[in-house]
Amino acid sequence: MGHLAPYILGCLLIALGLIADTAEAASVVRKPMETGVTIALKGGRTLYLECRTPRGTKQEDFLRTYLADPKAAGRFSSVSTVPLMYPDLKPTVQRKVMETMFPDDFSNPEGWWHVVTYDGSLGVETWWNLAEWLTGKGTNYKTVEVLMENREARDGQLEKGQLLFFPKSLLLPEFQRLTPDHEARMTRLRPPPILVPVESADEEDGGVFEDDFVEGDLRYGKDSKGDYAAYDLKKGEALYTSVVIRFTEFREVSVVNEAAAEILKRSGISNPRRIHVGQEIRIPQDMLADRYLPKESERRQAFEASHAAAAETVRPAPSTGRGLQGIAIILDAGHGGSDQGTHHGNLFEDELNYDIVVRIKKLLESTTQARVYVTVRDKSQGFTPSDDRRFRHDEDEVVLTSPNYAPTNTRVSANLRWYLANDYYRQELSRGTRPEQVLFASIHCDALYEKLRGSMVYIPGAAYREEAESPPGGTIYTNFKEAREHRSVRFTRAELRRDEALSRSFATTLLASLRSHNPQIAVHRTSDPIRNVIQRTRTKRYVPAVLRNTLVPTKVLVETANLKNPVDRQRLADPEWRQWYAEAFVDAVRQYFTS
Repeated sequence: MGHLAPYILGCLLIALGLIADTAEAASVVRKPMETGVTIALKGGRTLYLECRTPRGTKQEDFLRTYLADPKAAGRFSSVSTVPLMYPDLKPTVQRKVMETMFPDDFSNPEGWWHVVTYDGSLGVETWWNLAEWLTGKGTNYKTVEVLMENREARDGQLEKGQLLFFPKSLLLPEFQRLTPDHEARMTRLRPPPILVPVESADEEDGGVFEDDFVEGDLRYGKDSKGDYAAYDLKKGEALYTSVVIRFTEFREVSVVNEAAAEILKRSGISNPRRIHVGQEIRIPQDMLADRYLPKESERRQAFEASHAAAAETVRPAPSTGRGLQGIAIILDAGHGGSDQGTHHGNLFEDELNYDIVVRIKKLLESTTQARVYVTVRDKSQGFTPSDDRRFRHDEDEVVLTSPNYAPTNTRVSANLRWYLANDYYRQELSRGTRPEQVLFASIHCDALYEKLRGSMVYIPGAAYREEAESPPGGTIYTNFKEAREHRSVRFTRAELRRDEALSRSFATTLLASLRSHNPQIAVHRTSDPIRNVIQRTRTKRYVPAVLRNTLVPTKVLVETANLKNPVDRQRLADPEWRQWYAEAFVDAVRQYFTS
């Protein structure tokens, strides 16, 4: 009995705590599960059952219904109200507890979807606790939090209404079992896009974004809800792609759906299937991408100035000597370690990014005289291209700082990459390389609405960057030479404009190379495939850290293809296509630095 004493004492303390909580019921949420059994969630973090057990010998039989270890039922012979802690419950009971306490949760073929239900006075849900309940190991939160599906909930405290995803590969077996109505539940959480029922041409490889927008296509006005832009729908156009995605440049499926719903309401359209050609569509002005704002807008003026500067920018002097001699290329494979990025089945973004980078590196080193640097190394793959079509997500990638960093924190990993890139850049400057003879490229895969295809390139928008970037918080950076020696970065306003112009020039060259490659490689054409800022929501716009803080003037973040699109997935899974992409990238480098 001695070894059971701590357990019983803990349960008794919880039982006493339940009495004390009566005066502060807001901190404990209770839901009935069965006769005599109530689920309790204390502070959003402690999950257990309150069981009012029958007297006598029937008590143990009652408790065995819920406990994973039947022998444990004898521990409570003298307790009438028994608290059963979540880890001690049978797997089937654990699942019932989760589905009762969090009624919007469900399991589909990809994994478990959790809707944050409690915050504020009801307590605070945490990544750790959720990972412990669903996967059996609290530390799994490090892997789950950084997933592409969870990017909206990475920073700060979890908030009511946020949708979290736990991949099937991590779930306890009971939570892998499909919820019968999982398709309907997913549709309610993430409604399908709203489309106008008119025909629209399919996208093909090599398609070009032709922005036929002219002044007058958008009329600017103001109603009781504020400033808007009005657009008359043309024949063959769909609201989702031709209006929402095109004019807002929003990325996330859920954000685009929300924007489409608001635009319909703002336009007085009650039935999206009865939108006619010539229908006036009103778009809130604060949703618009820079290029579509009124001409007097500061953001519109900055956008046009950037384009003008790119057209006037003098390309780097052609490389002297043979085969890009004197040119330096810094390659960054996005994500890695515990951060797999987006994924679909056996295709993981970090593995695909790395394989494309390895192929670019090999081509540059075998066919040119350029100096090639990389920020990440996969210990198991090394720098040998993979012929795999299906991948296993490993976590053995390291950022090549001094010492190496095995990515466990997305933010730290991203910051160490630009610290390292800046160190490479300083090395090049010290050997006499001119700033415009260095290129930085971060390779990624996209996760957009499934109908969208092709490559997209992000460049550092000058209007969205600061002249002085504060060093990231946390003492962890002092462990690395590259961060210790240069904790902060500074730019002049002229340098920020130069960076955007040079980067836009290379991005244009890259997309042209993709289109001209034989066979052609698809380029995003629903909206502008070159973007100087990520428009996450109508109020959140940002330049990724690897573009914002890297000192290299010419820098791009390349989204090679959309993993949510079935055709793009087939391309990414094909090692031959990944080689084609590397060839097109190297051809763009040659053209940019030698023409």
